[in-house]
Amino acid sequence: MTGNLTLAYSQGDIGTLNIVQGANWTLNGDLKFGSGTAEVINNGTASISGSILSPGLYGLSTDYSFVNNAGAVMNVGKAGSTTMHSLTNNGHINVADGSILDLQGVFSGQGSVNLFNTGRLLLSGASLAEDSALAINGGTIGFNGFHSLYTLALSGNYAIDNSSGVSRGFAGTITNAGQATLSGTMSGMVSVWHNLNGSSLVLKDSSAYLSGNPYVNSVLGTLINDKGASLQKIGGDYSTVDWKTVNNGEISVADGSTLYLSGGFSGNGSANLNSSGKLIFSNKLDADSSLAINGGDIGFNYLNGPFTLTLSGNFGIDNDGSSSNFLISNH
Repeated sequence: MTGNLTLAYSQGDIGTLNIVQGANWTLNGDLKFGSGTAEVINNGTASISGSILSPGLYGLSTDYSFVNNAGAVMNVGKAGSTTMHSLTNNGHINVADGSILDLQGVFSGQGSVNLFNTGRLLLSGASLAEDSALAINGGTIGFNGFHSLYTLALSGNYAIDNSSGVSRGFAGTITNAGQATLSGTMSGMVSVWHNLNGSSLVLKDSSAYLSGNPYVNSVLGTLINDKGASLQKIGGDYSTVDWKTVNNGEISVADGSTLYLSGGFSGNGSANLNSSGKLIFSNKLDADSSLAINGGDIGFNYLNGPFTLTLSGNFGIDNDGSSSNFLISNH
């Protein structure tokens, strides 16, 4: 199908477009729905080089969905951005090099996505209809504007870059079972990023920053690093985590890099500080905690109690600011 297709009725259902198993459907242009209820159900292969929208034609509302069923494939190949307002993905999505899939409405499913080279998936303003999962292979995903009461479970190898999309933080819970690399700012409102056993979150360079609520500074996200998980700082510069950090896994800081934990700290994990790697505590302890340290330097800037931090291992102490109201127990 080539060109733009508008489906609009003043009342009632628009209907269902069913792509049967083995069929190939190609959309070159935009598919727009007017009022009523509509859905596109893909059981075959859908190749999309346009957007699927519910623009509210004639001032009327639309309840529409694109359903990518198990075994089905959706290919996104438009140079630039393809926008969808509602997607259920239990199949597989391919986003081509140079293409962007921008989900601005409701998302759900237990499927997978390939993001080729510079291919991107943006959850800009998206919300979850239920607990959902996405296995990601390559490319970049963005969370600006993501908000949900449900949990999004991510796995695979992927980059995070929130430099485009809706210009606000995300609110919700994301579990990471893969290897994620953050560039740019990830702003958290009522947010949780949870590294599961075997996973990692890499803060790539000085732009990698987990900031607080962009509207209410006192509202912080929470970064949970489970036993067997890794929070890594690389790049030879510094990164800051303004979120509360719960570390029961490993924190790793590369040579010449510095990681500031500024939003509160607790847990009973470890820190591997390579040579000139440095870990700075610059807020407070949220509970009695411990940290087994291997090499490098730690610093305490304005670290507040009344809890106890128990340290072990071989390390230096280098404070680049004043510190107060803390108790360190070194065994």
